[in-house]
Amino acid sequence: MAEAQAVEEENVEVTVDDSKKAVVSETISTAQEEAPVVETEASEEELDTYSKGVQKRIKKLTEKYRYAERDKEEAARVAQVLKDENESLKAKLTNLDTGYLNEYGTRIESQLTTAKASLS
Repeated sequence: MAEAQAVEEENVEVTVDDSKKAVVSETISTAQEEAPVVETEASEEELDTYSKGVQKRIKKLTEKYRYAERDKEEAARVAQVLKDENESLKAKLTNLDTGYLNEYGTRIESQLTTAKASLS
């Protein structure tokens, strides 16, 4: 691990002239010193703690993935059910329309035949 230490120097100069105006000038310089690099070996406890944290994150991500997969499958199932229902309703509508048109046509033919018989 490398640690850096920042050192700041500030010079502030204030000048007041006779016209009651304050003039402020500021100089800031920053220097960085590097501390000696200190290598420490991670203890078993640190590794176990880190490993447990990683396992928790993996478990959470896996759980989110499974929920997303289930939601996706459920959405596909619902869409298929709605599609089937829509097709069924369209087929019923077509059959009803055809039935009504046939019945109406038969009624008109019967009335036409009755009208022709009355005129003759």
